[in-house]
Amino acid sequence: FSGLIREARGAGREVNVLNLFGYTGAATCAAAKAGATVCHVDAAEGMVKWCRENAALSGLADAPIRYIVDD
Repeated sequence: FSGLIREARGAGREVNVLNLFGYTGAATCAAAKAGATVCHVDAAEGMVKWCRENAALSGLADAPIRYIVDD
């Protein structure tokens, strides 16, 4: 997953990832770490907060991640 994102970024392409039902944000963090712009969506506010915390703990607090609570 992250290899594909890095390859696309290396070719000069912008990579946008939509993570629906994102839960704790493992895929969101992996995609952001690889250089993608990410939209993380979950219906549970607690899960979105957890993802934001995991992103911060992973050094991604300023990464281009949009957090949405919706279903």
